[in-house]
Amino acid sequence: MPYPDTILTRPIRLALMGFLIILFFTISPIIILYTIGYRYDGASKEIKQTGVLSVNVLPDEAKVTINSLEINKKIPFELTNRAPGMYLVKIEKPGFYSWEKEMIIESKQTTYIRNLTLLKQALPIKLFQNMGEIIDVSVSHDGKYLLFTAQDEPGIFEVFLYEAKKDSLTPLLRTQKTKPIIDFSPFDYTAFIEYKKLGSNNFLFELFNAEKLSEKQTYSIAESLNEIDYKWIQNKEESEIIFSQNRVATLFTKDKKIRHGLLVHDIFGLDEDQKIWEFDKKTKKLISGEKEIELQYIITDILSFKNDTMIATTDHGTLIFDMLQNQEPKIINAEHILPKKGEGQFIAWSETEIWIIGEDNLPKLLNRTSDKIDRVLPATELGEYISISNGTIKISDPEYYTEQIILENAEIMEIGVNKKTRKI
Repeated sequence: MPYPDTILTRPIRLALMGFLIILFFTISPIIILYTIGYRYDGASKEIKQTGVLSVNVLPDEAKVTINSLEINKKIPFELTNRAPGMYLVKIEKPGFYSWEKEMIIESKQTTYIRNLTLLKQALPIKLFQNMGEIIDVSVSHDGKYLLFTAQDEPGIFEVFLYEAKKDSLTPLLRTQKTKPIIDFSPFDYTAFIEYKKLGSNNFLFELFNAEKLSEKQTYSIAESLNEIDYKWIQNKEESEIIFSQNRVATLFTKDKKIRHGLLVHDIFGLDEDQKIWEFDKKTKKLISGEKEIELQYIITDILSFKNDTMIATTDHGTLIFDMLQNQEPKIINAEHILPKKGEGQFIAWSETEIWIIGEDNLPKLLNRTSDKIDRVLPATELGEYISISNGTIKISDPEYYTEQIILENAEIMEIGVNKKTRKI
């Protein structure tokens, strides 16, 4: 049987077979490299292994887009085989402020977006509309409680305790003529009310825990706290308060009143062993009994003693001094400082910088800004913080270097944050 004529002669077939073999050995490695995560990077003109993007944020119903492409996966999720480079990630949900950030995915690395919760869009809600004029406010360290004084009519003052989570209001005091003084400890739920009864020469000083109102302790003092120095002292159980009156240091606790002795200098503090330390401005010495430590800076206030380390404000900023090692003190550009309850940390700030002082007493710069900073306080349990500048409230995330304005043009008398309920 004769075969039809064909152009695929033997040499052509051999050449075609050789071409297919070469093509196989050329394409196969490319396919294999692609499937195991290698990509060509046009910017560097190199072949690089891919990376992974991991997203785990709240609320988990939020929509995630990457470079304007919506990702149809439920949070949490991972995107594998991402070519190394910069990606614009946006996370959004109706009723919440959107989050947007350029994230870098690196070869053979996983880039995480986590420890992040979108902020709910909300307007302030007015409370206590029938309470008269609120003339003084003090907020507990975590925003759980609010202590405030209202004046319903001239010369009549009422003090109330408000619990935010339960939306409950407890009347604590009604007095006349002399405006009460109220204050919460920066460390826990201990607070005080100072007031004067009609016809009495002395002032009454009530020390109590907002969670144990029945256990309050009342003391009589000769002078108002407007006339004397006082400071809160952190204790392992509950805060204590120490007065300096006529050069006499007196410690008040929920159980008793302790006379600590005479003071020589205006600047003083109480360490963890209940020993008083004073600072002599003339000699720049820190003094406790026969112990003396010479410093290079002028201390303006002693804030805390923690793990044998003193934290104080000075004429050059915040001082961190290890009293056991007696090494050169660390100075950071921050005139104001606030403890982060339960975390063993402090947050400190100046007009242009925000710092964190960790449990190891080492300072870390969180932010530097051109806006004048009026106040800073911790915002969430994820490390975010609130800053106030010229009536504008911002929440910033130091991990991702992002910030969100949540309120503008506000006249702020006092502010507190409940980190658990995420309410200001």
